[in-house]
Amino acid sequence: MKPCKVCGKYFKRINNGHLKHKHNMTTYDYFKRFFGIAFCEICSKELVPQYQKRFCSVSCQNIGHSKDMKGKRNPMYGKHHTEETKQKIGKANSVPRIERICKICKKPFKVTHRQAKQRKHCSKKCGYKASSLRMKMNNPLDIPGVKEKIKRNHHDFSGEKNPFYGKHHTKEAIAKIIEVRSNQRFPSESKIERVLYDSLLSYFSPSDLSRQHPFMSSSVAAIIDIAIPSNKIAIFCDGCYWHACFVCGYKRKGVRGRDKQVNKALKRKGWKVLRFWEHEIEDDPKELAKRVFDHFRVVRKIEVYG
Repeated sequence: MKPCKVCGKYFKRINNGHLKHKHNMTTYDYFKRFFGIAFCEICSKELVPQYQKRFCSVSCQNIGHSKDMKGKRNPMYGKHHTEETKQKIGKANSVPRIERICKICKKPFKVTHRQAKQRKHCSKKCGYKASSLRMKMNNPLDIPGVKEKIKRNHHDFSGEKNPFYGKHHTKEAIAKIIEVRSNQRFPSESKIERVLYDSLLSYFSPSDLSRQHPFMSSSVAAIIDIAIPSNKIAIFCDGCYWHACFVCGYKRKGVRGRDKQVNKALKRKGWKVLRFWEHEIEDDPKELAKRVFDHFRVVRKIEVYG
């Protein structure tokens, strides 16, 4: 655990979201302020000391290590192998090999006993050519009559030929679908949800809370991370990457629009929605639990369970 130099809180790794949200600074400014700046030994660029010690990139690191191992800097400089070590190296390299002929280019190549069963070609190019030839030989679309059947099936169920064309589900059918969906098993919860759920137990009893609560409406189907069904409270734990957190700088297409649709559908049914980001839960889950309790204590009186 390492402390933040600004606020003194302890973290496993200093989070970029914490610095932006709480202190309005980047990781580069943070390390420049508290740790100083170093320069790359090859291209003389500025470095972040906690992550980069001598070099700015992998290419500079390779150049630097090659220079370190040249001449007298090399620990093996001026030394030679003994006859025993030479014999061991010779035995290791003298593996018996078998000669084979490539099936594509018909060039001879050597293979060990372990590779004899698997390797049948001299290079990757010949292997790719052989796989493409296999696909051409065994392609199911080349079988006579297959393409015509696919076209027939496509045209038979398109437009007005489809037996469900212009029809809609009745209210009874929608109610049955909702019942079936509510009894289905959904994927397990994430670490963020467990942390927030444990902090909420100091204010609510486990019977009041339901995890992975399914929600169905005519337009949207969703899973509420943590719900209080008696008071119609929906709590979502949004991951910074998966839900495109604007504080952490993530961008993903169509994610925020999906979240807005879920919020609107829940509000139409009388639910109250709370969404918390991943970096907020990692920083202070107890504060968020207090916020949930204080926000809804005004609306309805909720008993505090010790």
